[in-house]
Amino acid sequence: NICALFGSVDIDLKDAEIIEKDAYLDLVTIFGGINIKVPEDWKVIVKGLPLFGGWENKTKLKDLDGEKDIPVLKVHCFALFGGIEIKN
Repeated sequence: NICALFGSVDIDLKDAEIIEKDAYLDLVTIFGGINIKVPEDWKVIVKGLPLFGGWENKTKLKDLDGEKDIPVLKVHCFALFGGIEIKN
């Protein structure tokens, strides 16, 4: 869980690994911002509520040659007068 209230949070997960099938993040920003960096071999699924704010999933999944066990990061966002960006 990450919350940014009148501020910002930068998280770099580029060297992280997902051990289980899926990983989850709950992100809340109110008058602030959250930036998340993830590895190129993760599939990122983002859902949530932008209320006078927004979120962007700028990730690009690299070609994994038909690999079926792709790590998945599921993100739930709430952005109130703020922004959330997820990228590689």
